[in-house]
Amino acid sequence: MTAQFSFPGCVPFAVNPLIPRFRYLLVQVKDSKEGNVPKEQRSELRGIWSACLALVLLLLGASVAQAQDCVAPPSWSEADARQSGPEAAVEACLKAQAWQIRNRNIPTESAVGGIVSQCEVRVTFAAGPVGSASRTRVQQLLDANDGVALGEAAGDVTWARRCAGR
Repeated sequence: MTAQFSFPGCVPFAVNPLIPRFRYLLVQVKDSKEGNVPKEQRSELRGIWSACLALVLLLLGASVAQAQDCVAPPSWSEADARQSGPEAAVEACLKAQAWQIRNRNIPTESAVGGIVSQCEVRVTFAAGPVGSASRTRVQQLLDANDGVALGEAAGDVTWARRCAGR
């Protein structure tokens, strides 16, 4: 003998009323509809409903948050590097490159090193011709911030791969 339960927002489930704890809950649910459940039993029922509601909100909230977070970054080009500063250009480039390689089957460390090198070269070339003061200044600035770029790239690659389900 089993009893079928269904809480709003939860999957219906069956319990065996011969097990004392489930038989107690079965009587509680039945009596709560008639309104003659003692106060301490009603609080336990509220706890069950609250737990179920919390579980549903947790599952729905996580998927909504993940869906909002996993949006492709805007495409990046060398023209963007001229409009923003070198650090911002590298950051935007890293995000775009990480998104492009998210499904490639390469180790994370290799991906990080590769996209940092690519982005720094692209930003440096966009700064001006070889030997110009602006290009030299940008190259020195990027060299000084290499550790920061590696950290940002690692975070971007991890984020992009998580979005791809890897």
